[in-house]
Amino acid sequence: MENVEADNGGPAAMNGTMITYMWVLTLQWPIGGGPRFASTTMYGTWNAPMGASRVQIYQTIVQDALKRIGRDSADTLFFCLEPDQLGG
Repeated sequence: MENVEADNGGPAAMNGTMITYMWVLTLQWPIGGGPRFASTTMYGTWNAPMGASRVQIYQTIVQDALKRIGRDSADTLFFCLEPDQLGG
């Protein structure tokens, strides 16, 4: 499992206009032209502006993950996005 730390915060994250989310993503893709598959699971945090949609965040994270694994496409087996801050 690969930890991918977000680098999309900055000053806005400090003044409360951003929310930090923890995410987990599992991708799978065929290998060798046969019925074999490779997969990877990554996790990290993502700083999103207030009002950002889950779809926007998902698409951005998947595109970044595809670049990291050197693929143009892959199937999403699992995606979870939750606020990183625990209640208390």
